[in-house]
Amino acid sequence: MIFWVLLWTTLAVGALVAVALVVRSVWRSFTGLLDEVETATDRLAVAAEAAAGDTAPAPPELAVLADPGELRSRLEQARRGRPSVRNPRHRAEPRLVARPGQVG
Repeated sequence: MIFWVLLWTTLAVGALVAVALVVRSVWRSFTGLLDEVETATDRLAVAAEAAAGDTAPAPPELAVLADPGELRSRLEQARRGRPSVRNPRHRAEPRLVARPGQVG
């Protein structure tokens, strides 16, 4: 009989210790999160104060109202600025695997 009392007492104490460790871990995580939120709030306040002195950003240009010739020249300039084939694997090479319908 005494064996069972000791066993259940040990299990109950062990469970309470486990719960206490989990609660402690969650509490530490929560306080760490609050510290990070406080730091982020301070940084955001500094950024908001810095942005308050700036003027509003200029509205974007609407392509609908722009000159088509100018748009074409900008597009061609952008195309010239980037490589035609970004990845050498994308070059046209003979296929080694037959597609469905090619096998005959």
